[in-house]
Amino acid sequence: MEDESDAVEEFRRQELRFAGELDGIVEYGCDLFRGEARELGVWLSGRNRADIDQRVVPLAEDVLRRLPTLVALIGPRPPSELASIAVSPDRAALTFWEDGVNNEFTAVFLDLGPDAAERWSFVGFDT
Repeated sequence: MEDESDAVEEFRRQELRFAGELDGIVEYGCDLFRGEARELGVWLSGRNRADIDQRVVPLAEDVLRRLPTLVALIGPRPPSELASIAVSPDRAALTFWEDGVNNEFTAVFLDLGPDAAERWSFVGFDT
Protein backbone atom coordinates (compact mmCIF):
# COMPACT_ATOMS: atom_id res chain seq x y z
CA MET A 1 0.00 0.00 0.00
CA GLU A 2 1.72 3.17 -1.18
CA ASP A 3 -0.06 5.68 1.06
CA GLU A 4 -1.96 4.53 4.12
CA SER A 5 -3.98 7.78 4.32
CA ASP A 6 -5.32 6.94 0.84
CA ALA A 7 -6.43 3.55 2.15
CA VAL A 8 -8.26 5.10 5.10
CA GLU A 9 -9.98 7.64 2.81
CA GLU A 10 -10.95 4.89 0.36
CA PHE A 11 -12.30 2.79 3.25
CA ARG A 12 -14.44 5.69 4.45
CA ARG A 13 -15.89 6.10 0.92
CA GLN A 14 -16.93 2.45 0.66
CA GLU A 15 -20.30 1.07 1.62
CA LEU A 16 -19.94 -2.00 3.80
CA ARG A 17 -21.75 -5.05 2.37
CA PHE A 18 -23.36 -7.61 4.63
CA ALA A 19 -21.43 -10.85 4.09
CA GLY A 20 -23.15 -13.21 6.49
CA GLU A 21 -23.86 -14.31 10.03
CA LEU A 22 -22.59 -17.32 11.95
CA ASP A 23 -23.14 -18.13 15.62
CA GLY A 24 -24.29 -14.60 16.44
CA ILE A 25 -21.36 -12.89 14.69
CA VAL A 26 -22.05 -10.74 11.64
CA GLU A 27 -19.55 -9.96 8.93
CA TYR A 28 -19.40 -6.96 6.62
CA GLY A 29 -16.87 -6.26 3.92
CA CYS A 30 -15.71 -4.06 1.10
CA ASP A 31 -12.95 -3.90 -1.50
CA LEU A 32 -10.58 -0.97 -1.53
CA PHE A 33 -9.17 0.19 -4.86
CA ARG A 34 -11.26 -2.39 -6.76
CA GLY A 35 -9.73 -3.37 -10.09
CA GLU A 36 -6.34 -1.85 -9.29
CA ALA A 37 -3.11 -3.73 -8.57
CA ARG A 38 -3.36 -2.56 -4.96
CA GLU A 39 -6.90 -3.92 -4.45
CA LEU A 40 -7.44 -4.91 -0.82
CA GLY A 41 -10.36 -6.78 0.74
CA VAL A 42 -11.53 -5.58 4.15
CA TRP A 43 -13.66 -7.84 6.38
CA LEU A 44 -15.17 -6.70 9.67
CA SER A 45 -16.76 -8.97 12.27
CA GLY A 46 -18.83 -8.07 15.33
CA ARG A 47 -21.99 -8.83 17.30
CA ASN A 48 -24.19 -6.60 15.10
CA ARG A 49 -23.98 -3.63 12.76
CA ALA A 50 -23.81 -1.15 15.65
CA ASP A 51 -20.83 -3.07 17.08
CA ILE A 52 -19.19 -2.96 13.64
CA ASP A 53 -19.75 0.80 13.30
CA GLN A 54 -18.81 1.76 16.86
CA ARG A 55 -15.96 -0.63 17.71
CA VAL A 56 -14.64 -2.38 14.63
CA VAL A 57 -14.55 0.40 12.00
CA PRO A 58 -12.20 2.55 14.15
CA LEU A 59 -9.92 -0.48 14.62
CA ALA A 60 -9.92 -1.14 10.87
CA GLU A 61 -8.94 2.47 10.21
CA ASP A 62 -6.12 2.10 12.74
CA VAL A 63 -4.91 -1.09 11.03
CA LEU A 64 -4.97 0.62 7.63
CA ARG A 65 -2.95 3.56 9.00
CA ARG A 66 -0.38 1.18 10.53
CA LEU A 67 -0.01 -1.34 7.69
CA PRO A 68 3.74 -0.77 7.15
CA THR A 69 4.40 -1.14 10.88
CA LEU A 70 2.29 -4.29 11.14
CA VAL A 71 3.97 -5.86 8.12
CA ALA A 72 7.38 -5.03 9.66
CA LEU A 73 6.36 -6.79 12.90
CA ILE A 74 5.89 -10.02 10.95
CA GLY A 75 9.56 -10.16 10.04
CA PRO A 76 10.93 -12.15 7.09
CA ARG A 77 8.28 -13.78 4.91
CA PRO A 78 8.12 -15.26 1.42
CA PRO A 79 7.63 -12.78 -1.45
CA SER A 80 3.93 -12.00 -1.29
CA GLU A 81 1.21 -9.42 -1.72
CA LEU A 82 -1.26 -8.26 0.92
CA ALA A 83 -4.67 -9.49 -0.24
CA SER A 84 -7.02 -8.70 2.63
CA ILE A 85 -7.39 -7.60 6.22
CA ALA A 86 -9.91 -8.91 8.71
CA VAL A 87 -10.71 -6.99 11.88
CA SER A 88 -12.84 -7.86 14.89
CA PRO A 89 -12.84 -6.49 18.42
CA ASP A 90 -9.37 -7.11 19.88
CA ARG A 91 -7.93 -8.83 16.80
CA ALA A 92 -6.71 -8.20 13.27
CA ALA A 93 -5.41 -10.50 10.55
CA LEU A 94 -3.46 -9.69 7.39
CA THR A 95 -3.75 -12.30 4.63
CA PHE A 96 -1.05 -12.47 1.98
CA TRP A 97 -0.92 -14.33 -1.34
CA GLU A 98 2.51 -15.81 -1.93
CA ASP A 99 4.05 -14.79 -5.28
CA GLY A 100 4.26 -17.54 -7.91
CA VAL A 101 2.62 -20.15 -5.69
CA ASN A 102 -1.02 -20.89 -4.99
CA ASN A 103 -0.59 -20.31 -1.25
CA GLU A 104 -1.91 -17.85 1.29
CA PHE A 105 -0.82 -17.17 4.83
CA THR A 106 -2.33 -14.99 7.52
CA ALA A 107 -0.55 -12.95 10.17
CA VAL A 108 -2.60 -12.56 13.36
CA PHE A 109 -2.36 -9.56 15.69
CA LEU A 110 -3.93 -8.79 19.08
CA ASP A 111 -5.10 -5.29 19.96
CA LEU A 112 -3.34 -4.21 23.17
CA GLY A 113 -5.52 -1.09 23.40
CA PRO A 114 -5.06 2.57 22.54
CA ASP A 115 -2.93 3.28 25.63
CA ALA A 116 -0.31 0.60 24.89
CA ALA A 117 3.10 1.74 23.64
CA GLU A 118 2.61 -0.55 20.63
CA ARG A 119 -1.10 -1.01 19.95
CA TRP A 120 -0.85 -4.25 17.94
CA SER A 121 1.10 -7.36 18.91
CA PHE A 122 1.98 -10.00 16.29
CA VAL A 123 1.10 -13.43 17.73
CA GLY A 124 1.85 -15.73 14.78
CA PHE A 125 0.68 -17.17 11.50
CA ASP A 126 -2.46 -19.07 10.60
CA THR A 127 -1.96 -20.98 7.35
